[in-house]
Amino acid sequence: MKKSVYTLLMVDDQPGSIMILHSLLSEFPFLEVLPIESDPLKAFTFLRDNPVDLLFIDMQMPDLDGIKLLNLLQKPPVFAVCSGYTNQAYDASKRGMIGYIPKMPAIEDLESLLWRMIAEVDRREEEKRDVARINVVDVNRMEFSLLVSDIRYISSQDKIMSIVTTKETICVRSKLELLMELLPSGLFSRVHQSFIVALDAVVAHNGSEINLEDVEPIIPIGRKYREQFNTDLATYRYFAWK
Repeated sequence: MKKSVYTLLMVDDQPGSIMILHSLLSEFPFLEVLPIESDPLKAFTFLRDNPVDLLFIDMQMPDLDGIKLLNLLQKPPVFAVCSGYTNQAYDASKRGMIGYIPKMPAIEDLESLLWRMIAEVDRREEEKRDVARINVVDVNRMEFSLLVSDIRYISSQDKIMSIVTTKETICVRSKLELLMELLPSGLFSRVHQSFIVALDAVVAHNGSEINLEDVEPIIPIGRKYREQFNTDLATYRYFAWK
């Protein structure tokens, strides 16, 4: 496993039918099992706005069935179908389904499925790490292909993002959330509502400020981002120094 904890969300319009499965999953120490979401529309909003590693999803739900929900997501999490019906398993497999599990599974089948799902999460994370460049268009409509390894930090002011590299600063119209999506997972951290930093550039930090290699300004750490930054930095250094 590449991570110490994997987040897992279950989506089912009849949450009572998967309470036993939810309890079984909660026993695994490497899983952070979120509360069951019974409203598929709310589930879509949550998945769109929050990082989730693993998804167990029912197929037959009112208003928005499992396939439609997955189709709405630009990058759905690694998912398995959790249902009493198998007639939509083929459609789900075309969307990348890792496996199918009944709502009251044998524990060995559940463990086997979890390991396959986690392996896929880890594979995707490694794939993101291999991204060498990102392509952006600046405020003057000039196209740039930036080496990820050159990026030190990204700052936001109004709707202008400044991408600061070891060689230059590129200003683009975007959002930090969108730029974070472009960057390889595990190499950058959102440390403030207005800043993203490259973890390999961090030379010192004291809980409220960060000193970065090759650049002058001291980057503030927002209170609500502090814990995640510490986790991101520790995880990055663990794998970088292995």
